[in-house]
Amino acid sequence: MKEALTATHQILEKQQQCMDEAEHRISTLEDNLKSTQRALHRAEKVIKSLEAKTDDLENKGRRKNLVLLGLPEQVEGRQGNLLQYIQLERECIVPYDHSQNLGTPQDPS
Repeated sequence: MKEALTATHQILEKQQQCMDEAEHRISTLEDNLKSTQRALHRAEKVIKSLEAKTDDLENKGRRKNLVLLGLPEQVEGRQGNLLQYIQLERECIVPYDHSQNLGTPQDPS
């Protein structure tokens, strides 16, 4: 009987060690999860900020484009030929985003 109690006691001690180790592992994983969640939250904020900056830069880049209608395809993309084709000086070219603000020409006097 004493041997059976000793064997049972050893089994219980091993189970207690296993439980202690499992509790320690779970605690470590919970701590790691919290820090990972914080890092993920910071990364999501950075991603949103970078997406907003990218959109802003794309939109600003689009605003500086000219809209020229009715040009033959062979003239497009060649600045020297384009200026010769439309026979305008650079001061006469108005960016598209400002063109809608132009009214009728007024007498400078």
